[in-house]
Amino acid sequence: MAFIEKIGLEPVPAALRTSKWYDYFFLQFSFSFNSGNFLLPAMAVLQGDLPFLWAIGSMIAGCLLAFLLVALFSFPGVDYGITGQFAARMILGINGSKYFGSLLRALIAVYWFSVQSVGAAVVVAFMLRELAGIDANVAWLSLLFAVVMTLLAIAGYKTVQLAVRFIFPLLTIVMIVLAVLFVTAKSPPYQWSTVLSSGGVPSIGGFMLYAGLAFAQYVPAISGSSDLCRYARRRSDAFFGLLAGSVLGMAVTASLVAYGSIASGEWNPYVAASSLSDTIGIQLLVLLGVLVSLCAINLNNAYTGGMSLLNAFPTMSRIKMTGIFGMASAAVCSFPGIIDHAAVYIHALGGLAVPLAGVLVIDYVFVQKQRIDVPSLAGGDGAYRYYYGYNLAAFASIALAAVYFYAAPERFMPGLTSCLLAACLHALLTRLSPVVSRMRRATR
Repeated sequence: MAFIEKIGLEPVPAALRTSKWYDYFFLQFSFSFNSGNFLLPAMAVLQGDLPFLWAIGSMIAGCLLAFLLVALFSFPGVDYGITGQFAARMILGINGSKYFGSLLRALIAVYWFSVQSVGAAVVVAFMLRELAGIDANVAWLSLLFAVVMTLLAIAGYKTVQLAVRFIFPLLTIVMIVLAVLFVTAKSPPYQWSTVLSSGGVPSIGGFMLYAGLAFAQYVPAISGSSDLCRYARRRSDAFFGLLAGSVLGMAVTASLVAYGSIASGEWNPYVAASSLSDTIGIQLLVLLGVLVSLCAINLNNAYTGGMSLLNAFPTMSRIKMTGIFGMASAAVCSFPGIIDHAAVYIHALGGLAVPLAGVLVIDYVFVQKQRIDVPSLAGGDGAYRYYYGYNLAAFASIALAAVYFYAAPERFMPGLTSCLLAACLHALLTRLSPVVSRMRRATR
C-alpha cells in the first residue's frame, strides 16, 4: 500500500528529507506527557520529599543533559539518511551493533511500550468504572492498545508524523485543562501556596539524585533519534526541534505531575484530576488525554523498536520486524504487574544503556569526526569489521562502566557519571588500540 513506509536500513533519499524543526518539536513534546514519564516527578516529591520547584528543576536538568546527547546522535540520520542502530555499526562493530546494541534498544522499547500500555489501561479502566460502571480488564485493554499502536507504527514515519500533528493540539488542550483544574480546585491541598510550600528542605543532594535518575531514564533514547531524524531537512531542524520539544515537554509534564502528586498523593495526574470534577465533558477530555498521550509515545516506541530489530535481522522487512516487536510487547502487556516494579527494570536496563550512550556519542563526535563510510556498514569485511565484528574497546568501556553503575551509591549519580566514565574509557582505549588506529587511517 502506498501509505506504508517501504524504506528499511537503506538511506532515505535526499528528496524525502523534508521534516522541519517544528515537526520534531511536536513529536518530542507529545512524547513527553505519558505514564512512563509520570513516575520520576512523582517519586521526587512523594519519596524524595523535594519541594515543588526543586523537583521540576531536577527533571528539567536531567532531561536537558540527556537530550543534548540524544540530539547530537541524530546527525547520522540527518547527514546520511540512516537509522541510529545502523550507524552504531561503525562504533560497536557490525555484529556488536546487531546483537548487542539493537537487541538492548529493542528490549528497552518493548518494556516502555508495555509500561505505557498498562499505565494507560489502568487509568482507562478506572474511568470506565467511574463513568459507566463498566469493569474493564486491564490486561485486555493493554493488549488492545498494543495492537492498535503496532498497526499504526507499521505504516511508518509519515504516519507517526501525521498522527502527532493531530495529537499535539489535543494534548496541549488536555494539559491546560489539567492545570486549570488543579489551580482552581477548592480543596486546600490544591491551593498554590500549599503546593509551593510543601515538601522537605531544599537539598542539593536530592536535586542531583533525581536529575541523575532522569538522565538515566531518557538518555537510552539516543540510539533511536536518527530513526526519526533521517527525514530532517538539516541538522538544526533535528537538533533544536528534539531538544526544545523534549525540555519544554518535560517542564510541563513535571509541573503537572508534581502539583497533582503533592496535592492528592496520586502519581498519575489524570487520576488526580478526575476526582476534581463530575462534569462529563471534563471526564471525557481526561480520557481522551490518556489515549492520545499513549498513542504518541507508543508510536515512537514501536517505530524505533522495529527499526532496532531490523538492524539485528536485516534479511527481514521493516514491516515484519515492527509486527514482531508488537507481538513481543503484547505478550509483556499480559503481565500488568510490570508497572509496579518500574524502578527495578529501569535500573537493570540502564546499567547497560547509559554507558552505551556515552560510547556512541564520544566515538561519533570525536573519534570518527562525524564521518561515516556508509557502504562499509552493510558488510562484515569493511572498515568497521574490528574483531570478528565487535569493537573490543567499546565493549570493554561499556562493561567497566556498567559495573560501576550497579555498584556506585545513588549519591554518586551513577547514571550521569557512568555515561561520562564510559566515554572517557572508550576515548582512552581507542587511542591505545592499533586496530582502531589502522581503521581510522583507512577511512580518511
